[in-house]
Amino acid sequence: MHVADVGTGQIGVHRAVSDIDGVTGMAIQRAIAEGERDAGKLAQLRDRRCRKSAEAIAAQLSGHWREDHLFSLRQGLQMYDAIQEQIADYDRRAWCGNRAGGTE
Repeated sequence: MHVADVGTGQIGVHRAVSDIDGVTGMAIQRAIAEGERDAGKLAQLRDRRCRKSAEAIAAQLSGHWREDHLFSLRQGLQMYDAIQEQIADYDRRAWCGNRAGGTE
């Protein structure tokens, strides 16, 4: 299951926005994980650069929410954040090692 597969077949962040790892997709996923279920409020998290309208996004985020999918979403976001932190740590270490002329 992908991080964005939430709810029944009628709810899907991946259908609401094409780039679920982008600003809009991540904002919507985080809000859902934190308990927001109102499709209109979720759609308002749309970044101004997003091609879809708030109405089109809201239409894809309306329906019934399954607790097992919400659990998977929360777990997926935790893993995503942990991996992003590991990448940032690696980048910091690699940058520091390169600046000092050495390797770690």
